[in-house]
Amino acid sequence: MSTINLLPKDLTPKQGVVKVTELVKKIDIIGFSVLIAALVILIGLYFYINGKIDESKIRQENLKVEISALEETEVRLVLVKDRLQKAESVLSQDTAKDEIINLNSVTKILPEGVEIIQSTITQNTTTLIFNADNSSSLSKLLALLASSGIYRGIKLTSLKYNQLTGYSLSLELSG
Repeated sequence: MSTINLLPKDLTPKQGVVKVTELVKKIDIIGFSVLIAALVILIGLYFYINGKIDESKIRQENLKVEISALEETEVRLVLVKDRLQKAESVLSQDTAKDEIINLNSVTKILPEGVEIIQSTITQNTTTLIFNADNSSSLSKLLALLASSGIYRGIKLTSLKYNQLTGYSLSLELSG
């Protein structure tokens, strides 16, 4: 189709002006399209970044919960470690447990008329002071101690006699 121009020729725009106008129209269309695309991209980026920020906040809250749980666990671990160190120090100390067990065995074999009036217990030795009514009870005590095998060493540290109380015998026993 041909274009009909009803304007007089002197009012028609010049060919250069028409080309510049068409070029400006194309630039306007391209610029507007780029502007629309940029706006769509910016709006998309806004929602994407906003979503990432929300995810980051949720992860931050989760990490805070995990950190507080780990702090509680760390406190418990420190307490357990402290208890273990104390238990090791208690267990590494020398004890007289075996001597107490041996003393219990001695009290079970005491003959009639003999009683323990004093005992001193250390880790390796036990010192016992006995009172015996008569010499036969005293000899039974010594025979039972020697034959029982409870102690490896029996050392007589003192032997006294009093008419009112009887014999007082002090023994140092090592087990």
